Amino acid sequence: MTDAPPASPPQTDALARIEARLDRLEASIGRITDLLDQAPHLIAASVDTLDDHLPPEHSASVDERLQRLTRLTLRLTEPGLLASLEQLVDLGTQAPASLAMLVDVADDLVNRAREQGIDPVSLSEALAHSGLKLATLIQSPELRALVDSPALSPQTLENARNALDALASTSPDTTRPAGLFDLMRALRNDDVRLALGFALQLASAFGAALQRPAPNAQLPR
Repeated sequence: MTDAPPASPPQTDALARIEARLDRLEASIGRITDLLDQAPHLIAASVDTLDDHLPPEHSASVDERLQRLTRLTLRLTEPGLLASLEQLVDLGTQAPASLAMLVDVADDLVNRAREQGIDPVSLSEALAHSGLKLATLIQSPELRALVDSPALSPQTLENARNALDALASTSPDTTRPAGLFDLMRALRNDDVRLALGFALQLASAFGAALQRPAPNAQLPR
């Protein structure tokens, strides 16, 4: 009677199964590696195919568009920009309530104006008309010449302030008619003589200015 071959120990069978699985896994990984190696060429071929089938008006290549889309995506996902977009969305959510509040405020102002006898439509037309006149005046060469002239110099403004101070310190209620002898007595006052000298100097300069030719342009009416 022939003896049967000895049975394989359990450890040997387990190792054999593990080796078989490793061989299958290695083969699968090899196929995946081959696909990954071919992926750039496949993607490039697909992009070229799409680029060739684009309509003539789309001259930019698909690759360029994908690059621009990638850059745009990166910019849109920056933390600072995302925070700004979130704030913009919040404002958009609050916009209806804010608009309703503005309408209520405007309606209240219109009602108050009507209670005081002011026609809002007429007031709007008057403001628009005045605004146009003011804009025309601001753009006029005469106003620019006035701003650039010595009329607004510090010395001129100081003289105007002194004249206004003198005007504020006098009153018609305390003024009496003056005659020739009053004028002669007033000429003994140093302040009066200084004011008369200034007036004569002003009259001379003003007369010279009147003789200069006036510009052709006119201020808006």
